[in-house]
This record gives sequence, structure tokens and C-alpha cells, in this order.
Amino acid sequence: MANLPSVSSSRRIVKIIQIILGGLGLFGILFVVGNLLGVFNITAPIPVYSNGRTAELTLKGNQFIDSLYEGNKREASTIKVFLTKDSPEQVVKFYTDQLSTLGFKLAPTTINDPVISEATVLSFSKNNGGYVLISSMGSDGLVKNQSPDESYTIILEGSFK
Repeated sequence: MANLPSVSSSRRIVKIIQIILGGLGLFGILFVVGNLLGVFNITAPIPVYSNGRTAELTLKGNQFIDSLYEGNKREASTIKVFLTKDSPEQVVKFYTDQLSTLGFKLAPTTINDPVISEATVLSFSKNNGGYVLISSMGSDGLVKNQSPDESYTIILEGSFK
């Protein structure tokens, strides 16, 4: 005859599982409420612009972006760059609509730099995080392989000058 666990040990196992699952559920609720109240600095993933193609910054582009971080080191994951045949106005409208539905507020932004003199610059903030969007039809030499009929968009996560 096989050794079966006793009823009391089976009940203990079920009780342990219930405690673990209950704790995870409570943690999940606290996490969501904390995020809504701004206790955690969690920024929603930036929506992907479907008509864009991923691009890279040039040396000039990297130097320009580094200058915005006021000496703070930037992480590779804090920047998105893409090119599109759509106008900067279309890109700006997409991100304004998408980020506002995620609870981000449009914040005043000024980046006085002749490198991006023709660019549209917007800042979106939520809790302790946010994004800065720079979009331009101009060829400022910031993005690699930009064709004349493409606009570029650079999206930065964090706070800047």
C-alpha cells in the first residue's frame, strides 16, 4: 500500500498555498494603489508608433541628448528614436492622445538649442516620471540614415533641463 499524506498534512499544504496566494494578491493590490498614488516611480511603457522605423542617433545626436541630462548618466533604455514619412504633427498628435489616455499630463517644455530650432518639443509627466518628445522634419544631423522625406522623433524618459 502506498504511503499517502495524512489529511492534516494535506490541509497544511492547502493552507500554505492559500497564505502565499493571499499575500501575492495583497501585494498586487498595494502595488497598483501605490502606483496610482505616485508612491512608486513607474512610467508606463511608451506606445510604439506603428508607421515608424527604429533609428539610431549620430555622434552629434548623442552629444545633444547627453547635454539634456545635466551631467546625469543616461541609460540606453531611456531613449527611443525612429524615422517616419509621417509629419511631426501626426506623430505629436499620436503621442499626445496615447499618453493622455495613460494619465500623462502635457507639461511646459523649453529646450533652447539651435540644433533643434525647428523641432516640436513636448513634455509629458505623471507621478514622478515622464517623457520628452522631440520631433522634426528637419535634418539636424541627429539621426542616422534619415532620408529627405522622413521626420525623426526622439523620445526621452526622465527629467531634463
